[in-house]
Amino acid sequence: MKFIDETYKKMLDEDSMHIARDFLVTEREFLKCTLNRLENYKEAVVVGCGDYNHYELIKSTRLNYLGIDPFATTRRGSRLIKTTFEDYISNRKEEENQIFIFWFNVISHLNLAIIEKSEGIRKGDVIINSTWRTKNATKAIIEKYYQNFLPSNQKGSFNAGTILSRNRSIKGILQADSSFSTYSRGNNLFEVAII
Repeated sequence: MKFIDETYKKMLDEDSMHIARDFLVTEREFLKCTLNRLENYKEAVVVGCGDYNHYELIKSTRLNYLGIDPFATTRRGSRLIKTTFEDYISNRKEEENQIFIFWFNVISHLNLAIIEKSEGIRKGDVIINSTWRTKNATKAIIEKYYQNFLPSNQKGSFNAGTILSRNRSIKGILQADSSFSTYSRGNNLFEVAII
């Protein structure tokens, strides 16, 4: 487990974020525009938030912020829960609908089968998924990003296809009558669903 803990922490360090900066700028622009249109919600849940990623963006809207990340190192207040999303959604207590933000390809590192079985995502919730597109320019960024934090013994066996082949879509956790849209901008692919 120590390898996983350290690797996930390094995914969010300054060097890694610098490599992915263009992707993240586009993601922030998309989220700001999208969140401002979702008027009937009170809370945005950032999955894999690290140390409060997207906090300022969400606080600039009228939404409350809730971050979920088992590897977060800071604790600025009660709006960060140090647990896995799978555990959070399986034990969800909130009655009001929420906006779930799977930012920066987080979804490919989650166990979607557990999420689907939990029935913790409810009718009326919104899911926003941000992931990589599968074009050549994106592959080069992915390679550089992952090579930045993988341990030396893992670097030779990694390629962009490893990440791009993982389940990176929210389609499996949606209900049959969910509203579902996709948008692409540059190297980014976004999925937005209203359950």
